[in-house]
Amino acid sequence: MNEPYIRKEDELTILELVNHVVMIYEEEPIKISICDLERGSNITLNKNEIFEISQFVKVNDTGCPKLVIDNILIDARPDWLTISIDNNLVAIRPEMFDKIIKYFEKSQKIMKEGNVTQNIYNSLINSNNSQNNTPNEAKSIAIKDNQTKSNKTIYDSVIDTMKNNLGGNNNGK
Repeated sequence: MNEPYIRKEDELTILELVNHVVMIYEEEPIKISICDLERGSNITLNKNEIFEISQFVKVNDTGCPKLVIDNILIDARPDWLTISIDNNLVAIRPEMFDKIIKYFEKSQKIMKEGNVTQNIYNSLINSNNSQNNTPNEAKSIAIKDNQTKSNKTIYDSVIDTMKNNLGGNNNGK
C-alpha cells in the first residue's frame, strides 16, 4: 500500500485520485466518502454498500446497468460509474473506483489478519500461563507502522512477538 496517492492519518486514509478525493474512516462503523471535485459533490457509503457496488460492477458486463440499494442509485457504464444518493451525484471512472476497492479490500484483509494473529497469540500466552499455573492474561500485540508495510506472514509475526515478549530463540522456546 505504498502508493503515492494514499495518505494515512490515524483512523483516516485519504486516496487522492485524478478528479476525486476518497476518505476512508477506519473506525467502526467504517465509512467511505467519495468527493467528486469536478461536480463539487460527495457521497458517503458504508463498507457493505461499497462491497455490493463492487460486486455489481464486476459482474455487470451485460444486462441491466442500474442497481438500487436503499436510497442509492448506481449506473454502471463502460466508461463511467455514477453513484447518486438523494441529490448528490458522483461520477467516477471504473478504474479509479477499482483503486478504491483494491485499497479497501487490502486494508480489510490486514485488519482480519491482525485479529487472527491476536487470537493465536492470546491462545499461546494462555496455554503457557496455564502450564506455569499463573493467571491468564492476554497482552495486546502492538503493530508497528513498518510491520503493515512488510510481507510477513501471520506465523512470522507471532513468532517475532513471542521472541520479543517471552525472550525466546528462533525455535520459539
